[in-house]
Amino acid sequence: MNSPEEALEKAKRAVEKHEGLAAEDPRALPDLAYYLNHLANCYASLMLDERTIETATLSAEILERLAEADPAKFGADLAATLSNLAAAHHALGRSEEAVATGERAVEIKRRLAEGDQAFAPSLARSLGLLGDYYGALDRREEALEATRQAVEIRERLAESDPSSFEPDLALTLDRLAMSQGYLGQDSEALEVMKRAVSIWERLAEEDPQLIEPHLAISLNNLGNAYANLSQWEDALDVTKRAVNIYEKLALADPGTYEPNLAFVLENLANCYIKLNQLKQAGQALKMAQVIQARLNGEVGLPRGQ
Repeated sequence: MNSPEEALEKAKRAVEKHEGLAAEDPRALPDLAYYLNHLANCYASLMLDERTIETATLSAEILERLAEADPAKFGADLAATLSNLAAAHHALGRSEEAVATGERAVEIKRRLAEGDQAFAPSLARSLGLLGDYYGALDRREEALEATRQAVEIRERLAESDPSSFEPDLALTLDRLAMSQGYLGQDSEALEVMKRAVSIWERLAEEDPQLIEPHLAISLNNLGNAYANLSQWEDALDVTKRAVNIYEKLALADPGTYEPNLAFVLENLANCYIKLNQLKQAGQALKMAQVIQARLNGEVGLPRGQ
């Protein structure tokens, strides 16, 4: 199997070859656009975002011309390339460009999904990402609406095929609750987070290794939702559950999960403080501080103590 660097060099050679072919015969342009998009994906995998944008832009320009002549044939490829381009803009903090490009991708995918529901999952994904791009510009109402539309699509998909689409639905419910929270819709956010946690709990019974990291995130978010409504007992209960999961995950993979554990322990300490359980708060904070010291390379307790 090729390394990312080897894949990149192979993609560059393919682009060079098809640039020459397209210069001689315009019928080779679709293949050139394909290989440019593949090259952009290779750059993206190496987090070379500037090169990703340059290459994806070239692919999109070709596909724009092709889609004008034959939208049914080239619309999906154009939308996919625009989605990649929007993500690259977002990664570089170019939020205005990400929104503009993401909106165009959604517009094309919405039109495609109206004619063929096979495009619905892709439309939902682009709507969710567009919500993130709006959020980066503090356009909270638009972020909420885009995310709500993504949830509605994924709800329909999950009804017909739960095993394939419930994880995506739960992830999007998490995002919807965050959007609602930004707008002060705390009661609505709480109910949405409950739904997300319920889905993750059910999925974790079937595949705990894969799902428990997602469940821990949602439990922590649910704790925050309770906290925003000053329901501290409930916040404490679910945050404890998040801590328990992260403790187990951190034993197996400390590098990945100890930062999450330290963060959630601080949330747990805050719950204890609000409930005037100061001894327990101090213990949780001490555990978080020990983990942070270890992560920062300072002297701390060995793992497991």
